[in-house]
Amino acid sequence: MSSNSEPNINWDPYIQDIVSLYIKQNKTAEETIQYLRENHGLQATLRQFKYKFGGKKKITEKEWTTGIIPEIKKRALENKESEVYFHGDKLNHKRLKRGIDRYAAGVSRDFIDLDTSTDGGDSCLFDFYEDAQILFGTSPAPIEHVPKMHVQESIDKAFTLTATDGLSDSFGLDTVLGASQSTLLLNLPYFELKHPLLQGSNRLGIDNHLHSGLSPDGPSTNGSFDIPTTTGQPPNDLPSMLAKVIGFPYKGQIADAIPSFVTKLQALVPERYPDELNAQVQALSDPSQKPSIFQLFEVAAYFSSNNMLRKHQAETFVKWIIEHNHVKPLMLFLRLRRDMLTVKAFLHNLVEAGALVQNKEFLRQLHAIGAKFDDFVAQLVEIEDPEFLAFLLSTLDPESLKGEPGGCLLRSTVRAQNIAVAELLIQAGAEVNVSLPKEEPTTPLWEAIRCTNFKMVKCLVRAGADVNQYSYAANADYAPTPLALAVSKETKTIVQYLLDQNAVIRGSVCGSPLLQYAAEHVPDVYELLLKKSGTMPAVTAGQLIKAAELDVRFLLKFLSQYPQVSERMLEEAMIVALKRGRTRAVVNFLQHGVDPNGSHIPTSRNRPLTVAVALGSPSHRLQYVDLLIHAGADVNINGLLDEIIWVEGHTSVVSKLINAGLDLTQYGPTAIETAVYSGNTDVSILLVDRGVSVNSYGHRVTPFQAVALHQSLELLQYFFRKGAEVNKPAFPVRGYTALQAAATAYSIEKIQFLLSVGADINAPPAVTGGVTALEAMVRPWEPFYNDIEDDDEVYCAQHYSEKKGLAKTFVFLLGEGAAVNRPDGSSSPLLHDIIERGDTHLLKLALEAGANTTHQWPTRSSSWCERTPLQLAAEMGQVEALKLLLDHQADPNALPAHRHGMTALQAAASSEEACMETVELLVTAGAAINADPAALGGITALQGAAIKGHFQIAMLLIEKGANVNAPPAIADGRTAVEGAAEHGRLDMVQMLLNAGAIGDVIRKTGLMKAISLARKNRQFHVVDLLESHRRGMRATL
Repeated sequence: MSSNSEPNINWDPYIQDIVSLYIKQNKTAEETIQYLRENHGLQATLRQFKYKFGGKKKITEKEWTTGIIPEIKKRALENKESEVYFHGDKLNHKRLKRGIDRYAAGVSRDFIDLDTSTDGGDSCLFDFYEDAQILFGTSPAPIEHVPKMHVQESIDKAFTLTATDGLSDSFGLDTVLGASQSTLLLNLPYFELKHPLLQGSNRLGIDNHLHSGLSPDGPSTNGSFDIPTTTGQPPNDLPSMLAKVIGFPYKGQIADAIPSFVTKLQALVPERYPDELNAQVQALSDPSQKPSIFQLFEVAAYFSSNNMLRKHQAETFVKWIIEHNHVKPLMLFLRLRRDMLTVKAFLHNLVEAGALVQNKEFLRQLHAIGAKFDDFVAQLVEIEDPEFLAFLLSTLDPESLKGEPGGCLLRSTVRAQNIAVAELLIQAGAEVNVSLPKEEPTTPLWEAIRCTNFKMVKCLVRAGADVNQYSYAANADYAPTPLALAVSKETKTIVQYLLDQNAVIRGSVCGSPLLQYAAEHVPDVYELLLKKSGTMPAVTAGQLIKAAELDVRFLLKFLSQYPQVSERMLEEAMIVALKRGRTRAVVNFLQHGVDPNGSHIPTSRNRPLTVAVALGSPSHRLQYVDLLIHAGADVNINGLLDEIIWVEGHTSVVSKLINAGLDLTQYGPTAIETAVYSGNTDVSILLVDRGVSVNSYGHRVTPFQAVALHQSLELLQYFFRKGAEVNKPAFPVRGYTALQAAATAYSIEKIQFLLSVGADINAPPAVTGGVTALEAMVRPWEPFYNDIEDDDEVYCAQHYSEKKGLAKTFVFLLGEGAAVNRPDGSSSPLLHDIIERGDTHLLKLALEAGANTTHQWPTRSSSWCERTPLQLAAEMGQVEALKLLLDHQADPNALPAHRHGMTALQAAASSEEACMETVELLVTAGAAINADPAALGGITALQGAAIKGHFQIAMLLIEKGANVNAPPAIADGRTAVEGAAEHGRLDMVQMLLNAGAIGDVIRKTGLMKAISLARKNRQFHVVDLLESHRRGMRATL
């Protein structure tokens, strides 16, 4: 039978084993086939195997003469180092020398006669740096003439040939690095990634053009060896994807975005020579240079291994890879580098992204090249494919399926409602009654009931699930026990099954006792519970309402049969009748004498009148308010009038309450605040006309101040004619004067009116949370009714809204004499809020008017930690603001705040958006490189850059003298290498080690804490790097 008649075989899943056995262990073809048959069930003939892999054990003469030797000599003439890899293993010196000796004579003269001398002699220009450790810089020695006879000797000294398929040699020649910089860049994982294995077309390795879809005819033109190019992709496709990978908001033409691209990259990514990244991005955006898809992979891998590739970015990247048919090149890229720490971390992120997009084939291919699924099993079990899930479980460590770890996985499987996998996990020893941490405070059984999956419930109970175990999740508050949850879900079959399994009738649903809830909402289930409990039926609100709907006499007869019915029960039943719109029952309850004030109900419960005004139906609201007031309901209830204004918005109900004796002195001012805030002019005027004082404080302001804040000039003038005090002081807590309120609204016409009647433009702010007129304009927006006692709530609600007229009103106030500093000299947020808004025009005006640059203030961008304006601008990366502040003598060395404070340089180095220019500006301005960290949670500048992964910023700081082993803050502190390790900054950790980082400088425990922090945060690639470094250090002692 010919080979053509034999079935085709997909060899991809078996490549690793074939390389290991056939190539590296030198097994015979027959032995390899036998292994594949016994371990994988692969039925391959000897003919098929040799057709595919015959000749892979040796390097052919053609590969020596047309590929390896010419490339070594070419790179030697370019002053570049070389390493030759064959199937992932570096050729040793003897084998490389033997190949060169044997085949050098057959090399084409086109590769040898590269005479660039000036004297016409029989020689070539050649110089080779002998130190193989310096992988990323070229020799500082001068170029010299080397006769041909010595070229071979030079090749013998340094024989490393590297393929430059990524953001590397194809972008430009190396330049000489300074000695200190070369040291810092030594052995960087990223540079190792950029100098991967040599890949010839069907020459050096099984991973050939068949995997990448490339032509087998020679090396690619982009300076690499048969690396996938993107000639079939749209010109802007790679740059757009690069922008998403690095988190850059890219739109429009790539040429316009390149400077911003480069600025961002230069702060984060190592460079071997100045302006390398600029050249790389330019080439990436130029289709004529046939940019390699590997260039994108390298950047993505770098961001991933340095923990800067966020989950949504990785997901977007994987979707793009799949949609654009780049999976094969990606797998080639990963396979060639799978032993590198960078790629190990990249694989980890790709698995997570693959789980998010739920692409089974992509995940299988990742596993085939060594990816582990263990950390993402909870997400992967949500893929609804029994075959894939069986495959998934087969990849996991059996121990991870037992006990608590298996129980956590079981919980996720239950959520995915995959009973087959759940049964497998139970058989493997998963704990069905898992402990309940804060992160996962529900049991598998609770989740099964939540999904109303009866089969899953029975499966878990048969496996020993506790039918009475409480759950403590926020969403379990309404039904914390399995039985209570089943009742709330109204699943009679599950309720009956749980009762049969001796579930205890206890707990509550939505705050009501279990039996009471069932009686009111699920009568059939209620009967089951009664039968099981053996108790007498309780009188429910529904029964009382049913009796009251007939008539008062029937209600009396019913109550005589059930003397246990209390006044509170009757009042609660009337409230239920109000909510359900059962008017006849409400009337009969009131006629029977049920208290219209609900005085027997605890104060935490709603009162009947409060319930009535909140009803959805306007007709019900009006008739029930009338009924309750007629029955004697007290209208002076806290918040009642405000609730009516929010809900009703009409004057009729308000008038009813006023006529019924509403205390306008007590409730009127706050009601006007509510009316003004909700835009209800009619109610505002009604309340003032009925006697509410325009000068009485409500929650935060007087009615006059409220109108200045939210209403028209006409209403403001009307309230002024009612006797308003123009300069009534601001309420002590977050209040406004009338002028401050008008400034908040950016209303020049109201400001002009208030000034014309004598308003003080520089009136002092409220005692706490107050603002001056200028400050009021630039303060962030916040809900007017925020809890004034909860500062965190206030802060979280704030945002800086853009409103028309701000700049014009700001200039107007300055022109009218508004002060930029508070009269009493206290700290002001004026500059901070302008910086938060990013408005350099207003900042310039304020600084020119003499605004104080020393005040500290907390803002959203500083995570509510205090900063000076300069420190805030540095933290936000606002270059122009930084320049303005420095020009106006802002102190770059102002002390940091006590708690999580930062100097300007520390803030710039640790900014969320890395910005080299801010760091350089501050260094030039004299910022102290080694300023001490704040005592509580502070950082040095280098520690901040290390934690954030800002590689080039850290390099610059070290070159400027930053202490790589500076002590950490007293509380919550980290040394630079500990912070980098904790946050997974792989290349940063290596660079800091190169710079002499020793780890724990307090207890002298070396890198133990860094390793522990990295392991705790599952940054295992960093753990590997640090432990390897420790072993190397011990070996040198």
